[in-house]
Amino acid sequence: MNQLISSDGDGGALEEACPTTGWKARIARQFGKPEGRMGRLVGHAMSVKNKARSEWVLSLLEIEAVDRVLEIGFGSGRDLRRVASIATEGLTAGVDHSAEMVKMARGTCIGATLAGRADIRLGSADSIPFPDACFTKAFSINAVQFWRDRRAAMLEIRRVLRPGGLVGVALEPRGASNPELALANGHVLAADLEAAGFDDVRLESSDLGRVPTVCVIGLKGDPE
Repeated sequence: MNQLISSDGDGGALEEACPTTGWKARIARQFGKPEGRMGRLVGHAMSVKNKARSEWVLSLLEIEAVDRVLEIGFGSGRDLRRVASIATEGLTAGVDHSAEMVKMARGTCIGATLAGRADIRLGSADSIPFPDACFTKAFSINAVQFWRDRRAAMLEIRRVLRPGGLVGVALEPRGASNPELALANGHVLAADLEAAGFDDVRLESSDLGRVPTVCVIGLKGDPE
């Protein structure tokens, strides 16, 4: 496998990196869009294994009790629940293109949902089903490599953020053969955020696995 994202803003590199036939291909597709019983197992496995990575990414956003936070590609909903335990006076929202994961996450976050503090919806990163300037923070962890149109998605994230809002997009590129390639993915994502109009873009990395997890942080500046 090579790098999992490409500089042209679409998912082409992912398709080239993943097998196209056999059981490995079926599993790879489940990570991109979990479905059915296998999808539920994949969603659960991802959430349990990646706790440390998730906590690191969320710490970079410095979430506070009053924040309104959106996650794109929430999987089983474990990170939504983590956010809901912090943003107790705000809102925790999520969008995922897997109906199976929407169902699973609503169960994971049922307490916050019943209390009116969680809003979990089916949708895609490049067409987020929330109004303009709705959130103060947004994040995505290990989902960006599955986005159909990465640059359109970055613009959508900027649209739903309030001025002064922060976004964090994290990736652990497991197809990377070395740390330098992982960091190269981070630089591509940083360029995407800058192209979408985010300010003060910075690249963070953490050695939490075989290759570094990279996270790019961007600020939606105040309107001029």
